[in-house]
Amino acid sequence: RSLPLVLHPVHFDVVVCCVMPSLAVHHHPRHPNSPWRFHVRQDADPDDVLSVRPITPDDALRQQLFFESMTPENRFKRFFAPKSSLTTSELRRFTHIDYSQSFGLAAVSRRSDQFV
Repeated sequence: RSLPLVLHPVHFDVVVCCVMPSLAVHHHPRHPNSPWRFHVRQDADPDDVLSVRPITPDDALRQQLFFESMTPENRFKRFFAPKSSLTTSELRRFTHIDYSQSFGLAAVSRRSDQFV
């Protein structure tokens, strides 16, 4: 059984529309085929759709590329300190989620297959 349709304003030009699975039926995601997946169409680029899904170990390269694309100011805002690179252990911690005590979502552009 699914909960009602939920609309969430995420950003000034993005609206998320999804049907979230009931926790009584679906447990936390443990693999990419989890029902915890929805899609976002951006007003800024209506031809691109973002897939919001659980992050997986296969996302390590996407995570690294996303970090490298960030400005120093955005890195500082995210990590509360200057940061020029991610360590191997940080990449592992960000992409190998156990989903029992933590939860990680990735927004991936269908067009570029990269994090946004």
